[in-house]
Amino acid sequence: RQSVVDQINGGVGLVVYNGHSNHWQYAILESTSGDTPLHSIADVGLLANTGKPFVGLSMTCYTSAFARPANEGTLDELFVRKADGGAVAMWGPAGLTVAHGHDYLQKGFIAQLRTSAPYSQRMGDLVEAGYTSLLTSPLSSALDALKTFLVLGDPLTKVRINGGGSEPLFLPAVQR
Repeated sequence: RQSVVDQINGGVGLVVYNGHSNHWQYAILESTSGDTPLHSIADVGLLANTGKPFVGLSMTCYTSAFARPANEGTLDELFVRKADGGAVAMWGPAGLTVAHGHDYLQKGFIAQLRTSAPYSQRMGDLVEAGYTSLLTSPLSSALDALKTFLVLGDPLTKVRINGGGSEPLFLPAVQR
């Protein structure tokens, strides 16, 4: 858990989460002291990445459901609203979606990012590449993600990292 906060505070440009979630947290980690979330709204206050905001992809369910009444907001919403750090933009789900659709959204986004000149891609263009990847996929059962994934932040923001390289990345991996 602390490793995630440390990496974000170190200035990573892109944070991607794939897995289960709810409105307020990513995953549940089993530990001897009880189950704890991988990252939750309680951890957003620990981010100290002022001047180094990241772009986030929440390839999960519910984390961008900003319209759901909550005391503080959803996880993605709090990442973007954090005044002294956090995310410059988040692309995530406002509802429950089929996980296979997330794969195509992410593949399109990352493929466009990796094949473009550094710092040339805007968030909206990368998101469009993700939507196109899913829309042109053979997965007719996962098109719900086209209607539930949204951008929190300015879609004209230029993404400050480039994936580079031709080898796939496997988690856990963090790149600057």
